[in-house]
Amino acid sequence: MTFTYTITMKNNSKLTWQSRMDHYRKTGNDSIHKMQLIISVAIVILVGIIVAMILQRSLNRDFSNIEKSSARRK
Repeated sequence: MTFTYTITMKNNSKLTWQSRMDHYRKTGNDSIHKMQLIISVAIVILVGIIVAMILQRSLNRDFSNIEKSSARRK
């Protein structure tokens, strides 16, 4: 099975570098972008909390093992 594709580039001489994003700003639905940012930040915070909890549990376990082994040596 062969898969091919082509890319066609259109050159718009009226479009300047400064106005390239104006089309997206004129859509007027900024709430969707804000919601996506809020959801992304919430996911990052949630994953950070989960990683911190896992790290805390493993470090507590390691420290308790170290304390037990040092108490046995005395």
